[in-house]
Amino acid sequence: MTDAADEAIAEALWRQVEDDLASDEAHQKLVEHFRARGQLAEAARLYRELKEALDPEEDGHTIEGIDKRLSGIAILAMAQLDVTKSEPKTRSLAVTLLMVVVGLFFVAAFVGLIKALLS
Repeated sequence: MTDAADEAIAEALWRQVEDDLASDEAHQKLVEHFRARGQLAEAARLYRELKEALDPEEDGHTIEGIDKRLSGIAILAMAQLDVTKSEPKTRSLAVTLLMVVVGLFFVAAFVGLIKALLS
Protein backbone atom coordinates (compact mmCIF):
# COMPACT_ATOMS: atom_id res chain seq x y z
CA MET A 1 0.00 0.00 0.00
CA THR A 2 1.31 3.46 -0.83
CA ASP A 3 2.05 6.13 1.76
CA ALA A 4 -0.77 8.26 0.32
CA ALA A 5 -3.23 5.38 0.68
CA ASP A 6 -2.07 4.70 4.26
CA GLU A 7 -2.46 8.37 5.08
CA ALA A 8 -5.95 8.51 3.56
CA ILE A 9 -7.00 5.44 5.55
CA ALA A 10 -5.56 6.92 8.75
CA GLU A 11 -7.44 10.19 8.16
CA ALA A 12 -10.71 8.36 7.55
CA LEU A 13 -10.25 6.25 10.66
CA TRP A 14 -9.43 9.35 12.72
CA ARG A 15 -12.61 11.08 11.45
CA GLN A 16 -14.60 8.06 12.62
CA VAL A 17 -13.01 8.38 16.06
CA GLU A 18 -13.76 12.10 16.22
CA ASP A 19 -17.36 11.52 15.07
CA ASP A 20 -17.99 8.95 17.81
CA LEU A 21 -15.52 9.17 20.69
CA ALA A 22 -17.50 6.53 22.57
CA SER A 23 -17.04 3.91 19.83
CA ASP A 24 -14.55 1.28 20.96
CA GLU A 25 -14.59 -0.20 17.46
CA ALA A 26 -13.47 3.09 15.87
CA HIS A 27 -10.64 3.42 18.38
CA GLN A 28 -9.53 -0.18 17.86
CA LYS A 29 -9.47 0.16 14.07
CA LEU A 30 -7.41 3.35 14.28
CA VAL A 31 -4.89 1.96 16.75
CA GLU A 32 -4.59 -1.31 14.82
CA HIS A 33 -3.92 0.62 11.60
CA PHE A 34 -1.08 2.54 13.23
CA ARG A 35 0.23 -0.52 15.12
CA ALA A 36 0.45 -2.57 11.94
CA ARG A 37 2.57 0.16 10.35
CA GLY A 38 4.78 0.73 13.39
CA GLN A 39 3.37 4.23 13.87
CA LEU A 40 1.83 4.11 17.34
CA ALA A 41 3.53 7.41 18.17
CA GLU A 42 1.41 9.05 15.48
CA ALA A 43 -1.77 7.64 17.01
CA ALA A 44 -0.68 8.94 20.41
CA ARG A 45 0.00 12.37 18.88
CA LEU A 46 -3.54 12.54 17.48
CA TYR A 47 -5.06 11.65 20.83
CA ARG A 48 -2.85 14.15 22.70
CA GLU A 49 -3.83 16.94 20.31
CA LEU A 50 -7.50 16.08 20.76
CA LYS A 51 -7.09 16.04 24.53
CA GLU A 52 -5.36 19.44 24.51
CA ALA A 53 -8.21 20.93 22.45
CA LEU A 54 -10.82 19.89 25.04
CA ASP A 55 -11.97 21.91 28.04
CA PRO A 56 -11.28 19.95 31.25
CA GLU A 57 -14.33 21.45 32.99
CA GLU A 58 -16.75 20.57 30.20
CA ASP A 59 -15.13 17.44 28.76
CA GLY A 60 -13.69 15.74 31.84
CA HIS A 61 -15.26 12.39 31.02
CA THR A 62 -13.96 12.51 27.44
CA ILE A 63 -10.48 13.43 28.64
CA GLU A 64 -10.50 10.43 30.97
CA GLY A 65 -11.39 8.21 28.02
CA ILE A 66 -8.58 9.69 25.94
CA ASP A 67 -6.14 9.11 28.82
CA LYS A 68 -7.18 5.44 28.83
CA ARG A 69 -6.62 5.25 25.06
CA LEU A 70 -3.18 6.83 25.46
CA SER A 71 -2.32 4.31 28.18
CA GLY A 72 -3.38 1.48 25.88
CA ILE A 73 -1.23 2.84 23.07
CA ALA A 74 1.73 3.10 25.44
CA ILE A 75 1.28 -0.52 26.51
CA LEU A 76 1.13 -1.66 22.87
CA ALA A 77 4.23 0.35 22.02
CA MET A 78 6.15 -1.17 24.94
CA ALA A 79 5.05 -4.66 23.89
CA GLN A 80 6.26 -4.01 20.34
CA LEU A 81 9.52 -2.69 21.72
CA ASP A 82 10.01 -5.86 23.77
CA VAL A 83 9.43 -8.02 20.68
CA THR A 84 11.87 -6.09 18.53
CA LYS A 85 14.32 -5.81 21.40
CA SER A 86 14.48 -9.57 21.98
CA GLU A 87 14.90 -10.58 18.30
CA PRO A 88 18.45 -9.25 17.91
CA LYS A 89 19.53 -11.08 21.07
CA THR A 90 18.49 -14.36 19.46
CA ARG A 91 20.38 -13.52 16.29
CA SER A 92 23.29 -12.26 18.34
CA LEU A 93 23.49 -15.54 20.23
CA ALA A 94 23.47 -17.53 16.99
CA VAL A 95 26.21 -15.35 15.51
CA THR A 96 28.27 -15.64 18.70
CA LEU A 97 27.98 -19.44 18.68
CA LEU A 98 28.97 -19.55 15.02
CA MET A 99 32.01 -17.37 15.73
CA VAL A 100 33.06 -19.63 18.62
CA VAL A 101 32.76 -22.74 16.45
CA VAL A 102 34.71 -21.13 13.60
CA GLY A 103 37.32 -19.88 16.08
CA LEU A 104 37.73 -23.35 17.58
CA PHE A 105 38.12 -24.81 14.10
CA PHE A 106 40.94 -22.37 13.28
CA VAL A 107 42.65 -23.02 16.61
CA ALA A 108 42.49 -26.78 16.00
CA ALA A 109 43.81 -26.32 12.44
CA PHE A 110 46.64 -24.12 13.71
CA VAL A 111 47.58 -26.64 16.43
CA GLY A 112 47.53 -29.42 13.81
CA LEU A 113 49.76 -27.39 11.53
CA ILE A 114 52.24 -26.69 14.34
CA LYS A 115 52.35 -30.40 15.26
CA ALA A 116 52.91 -31.33 11.60
CA LEU A 117 55.75 -28.83 11.27
CA LEU A 118 57.43 -30.01 14.49
CA SER A 119 57.26 -33.68 13.53
